[in-house]
Amino acid sequence: MNRIKNLFVQDSTYRTPHDVLFKSSSFGEKSDSGEVVTEKTAMPLAWVWQAVSTISNDIGRLPVILYDRTSGERERAVTHPAYQLIKRRPNPYMTSKVFMSTLTKSALLTGNGLAWIMRDQRGIPIELYPLETSSVRINVIENEPVYLVRFKPGDEETAIRYRDIIHIKSISNNGYWGMDCISYARNSIGLGLATEKHGNRFFKNNARPSVVLKTDG
Repeated sequence: MNRIKNLFVQDSTYRTPHDVLFKSSSFGEKSDSGEVVTEKTAMPLAWVWQAVSTISNDIGRLPVILYDRTSGERERAVTHPAYQLIKRRPNPYMTSKVFMSTLTKSALLTGNGLAWIMRDQRGIPIELYPLETSSVRINVIENEPVYLVRFKPGDEETAIRYRDIIHIKSISNNGYWGMDCISYARNSIGLGLATEKHGNRFFKNNARPSVVLKTDG
């Protein structure tokens, strides 16, 4: 993590007060059913899991290829340093499929799929790492986004230029930060969670209602 120390933005423009600040909600909100809805509580619902896993896995299987258009023709940029990163292995621990599936899953649930482009001292990309949306804030100063990332709980935030971030956005109100579909659909998801819990408790009790009816005689 020594490279992280060199990522703090030094330009004075990034030290001005926040113009606009966006952050994903990681704690969730209670739905009308009383259930707290987050991306983690929503995933156990079968229909949420099926939708997210089908889309993210299918996207992960698609080929990701870097092209060069400088000559006017579209040609595979096989000599570009990023070519093998996005096509084969973005980092030592992930395949391209796992990497793209992870970003897509995050984009579907939180509205934002984020990854950090790690560069060497020459500025050449050497590794790509997915980021937890809940650990990222975006600060927009003079229309230029700066990403504030907390890599571990308790760490200070690290400011990363937008050129060093891959950001897949869902529909957006502002163009900088994707809308969190889980929050917008929390009442529907909360109803599903509450119904599932009620059904499980009912059948766990051998389908017997937890009431007693009494009459005279």
